[in-house]
Amino acid sequence: MQNYLKKHAKYFRNALVIASIGEYSEYNHLESILEDSIENKSEKLEIVNKIINKYTEIKGIKVKQYHYNYHQEKKNHSNGTKKL
Repeated sequence: MQNYLKKHAKYFRNALVIASIGEYSEYNHLESILEDSIENKSEKLEIVNKIINKYTEIKGIKVKQYHYNYHQEKKNHSNGTKKL
């Protein structure tokens, strides 16, 4: 399971993010990769190859082309405090 998730780390990370956005959370991506990683131990190679191709994109975004945009803190100009 660990090697499977390591191989699909970007998809897994994005699935975790999508599952943690409050009222807009979607769990189907996370459930899918976790189920497949558990089943992966007993599956044949051809089925595994189909699963691998399944994780090339998430919500229409190609996983290999995805680059994380780091959030920056902004200063509140009125009192000089930082806020996100």
